Amino acid sequence: RSRGLGDVYKRQESNNTAIIGAAMANKRAGRHIITSSVEHASVLSEMQFLEEQGFEITYLPVNHDGVISVEELKNAVREDTILVSLMHVNNEIGAVMPIEEAGAAIKEKNPATLFHVDAIQSYGKLEIRPKRMNIDMLSVSGHKIHGPKGSGFLYIKDKTKIKPIIYGGGQQKGMRSGTENVPAYAGLGVAAEEIYTDFDKKIAHMYELRDHFIESVQRIDGVSVNGRTDHTNAPHVVSVSVDGVRAEVMHHTCLLYTSPSPRDRTRS
Repeated sequence: RSRGLGDVYKRQESNNTAIIGAAMANKRAGRHIITSSVEHASVLSEMQFLEEQGFEITYLPVNHDGVISVEELKNAVREDTILVSLMHVNNEIGAVMPIEEAGAAIKEKNPATLFHVDAIQSYGKLEIRPKRMNIDMLSVSGHKIHGPKGSGFLYIKDKTKIKPIIYGGGQQKGMRSGTENVPAYAGLGVAAEEIYTDFDKKIAHMYELRDHFIESVQRIDGVSVNGRTDHTNAPHVVSVSVDGVRAEVMHHTCLLYTSPSPRDRTRS
């Protein structure tokens, strides 16, 4: 059983609700929280806010592949650790965190510690089993799976102690007050169903495209791929560096050569 929170504002609101809501609901049990040093800003900014509120935050380092050490995580969990928040897939280099192993280590060390996973980049690209992975809360964003922008959901395991951060009319079982965006719910539901239809076939094709791109781009002098190039990384993210070229310059150059010309845009 679970409680669902729909109509969240992409990853920001979902992560805010999970992290701040869980921290405030469980602060009497402890004020220690663990995360990684490479989280999205929608997690790191909340950690900074909670530090200002008197919480102690442990930031786990990652290795050269962008992955945490499960052993370091387990050692960091204490009696007063109330929450661990980790991203599943890194949006910069596609590194996949060992979520199942992390969940097991957390619950073995302290069964009362809540485990939140930012699955914005992994939902629809990796298999996710909250019960098997010991996940208490899971954030998902609709636009990452071709759903309506501004839609998403927060999976909350039944009986998880969490407080809302938006108050008012008590909609969605009191977790998110405000008039429900029914069209967004419908679109998100269709997108979620579609993204997991023929899942294995789709993922295999994505890895084929990724492998082809990596093999091709590595033939270019001065170009290197960041992170792992095998299938332990996510199938849809590739990070490339070009010697002597800043990432921002390369980004705008790619946009210049891939965007339609004004004449093409007029014709369309």
